[in-house]
Amino acid sequence: MNREALLQLIDRFLAGKTSAEEEQLLHNYFNSFQQSSAWDEEQLGSRDAMEQKLRSRLRESIGNNSTDKKGRLFRFSKQQLLAAATIVVLLGGYLLWNQLSSLLHRPASMQQAITGLQERKQVQLADGTVIWLEPGSSLHYPAQFNDSTREINFTGEAFFDVAKNPAKPFIIHTGTIRTRVLGTSFTVKAYTPVSQEVTVVTGRVMVQADSKTKTNIQPLTVTPNQQASWNNQRRQLEKKDLPSTLYYAQRRYGKFIYQGETVSAVLDDIRHQYNVQIQYDAAIGSCTFYGDFDLKQPVGNVLSTLAAALNTTLIKEQEQNSYRLTGGGCNSTSK
Repeated sequence: MNREALLQLIDRFLAGKTSAEEEQLLHNYFNSFQQSSAWDEEQLGSRDAMEQKLRSRLRESIGNNSTDKKGRLFRFSKQQLLAAATIVVLLGGYLLWNQLSSLLHRPASMQQAITGLQERKQVQLADGTVIWLEPGSSLHYPAQFNDSTREINFTGEAFFDVAKNPAKPFIIHTGTIRTRVLGTSFTVKAYTPVSQEVTVVTGRVMVQADSKTKTNIQPLTVTPNQQASWNNQRRQLEKKDLPSTLYYAQRRYGKFIYQGETVSAVLDDIRHQYNVQIQYDAAIGSCTFYGDFDLKQPVGNVLSTLAAALNTTLIKEQEQNSYRLTGGGCNSTSK
């Protein structure tokens, strides 16, 4: 590799624009240089001139990427550290290279995304995976994934559209269970350790007990229109078939579709999405509901539609954000 080609490759490295093949080329180059201290002046030109060029490029990269608009310090990306390490090796600084090597093996800097009450958020990860967070959710993920896996920690509810990468499995830790995928779309609901479920829309995932759960149960393979859930009482994973996962796929857009869901589950969704209190007679909780609503609708309109389907009376309580459904029962619309 001649001088200009090396400088261009390091420039791309510092900008985070190198392909996997280019990264491997740069790795191979400085690894071969480590094995020989000879400086190839014919290919690389004057050692002093090269040192000046490389130091200048590194200073520019650090100046452009070390702080954000509010002046907070960023940790350098793996690409930047590798490029810096390459420079150090080329300049013969083996002691400093050893120090930089330890930095490269530190865990990636972690990011966090949290949604509050009635807040929904879309997050895109470094690999292109997109996650739609429902209210009351918390996501912890690295700014950059490591070389072998893509692992995150999550609580709450979200729809995942995972970027395909067979060489790097995507793993979601939710405390009780662990979900492993290569590239697919699915919903994870895990607000508490005792109630967790994974519903697959496309592709295939493997669901298993997390190491902290301390159980030897076999993992489950879950395919489209199937749902895996954790039975805390039996301390085991269970799987069931669903008539459709359209409901789960549309929730990320604020569209809630029900095809025979219990009224108690529908009311739980409304409570959670609108942050309201709803009381209802026990007789209607077990009824099944067929219908839909959109989060763009006011909560009063949504509850009125549900009350009409159940032939119940909707009462707005004096307390703020509090409602009550009374009377009525299951009918042909809500079987």
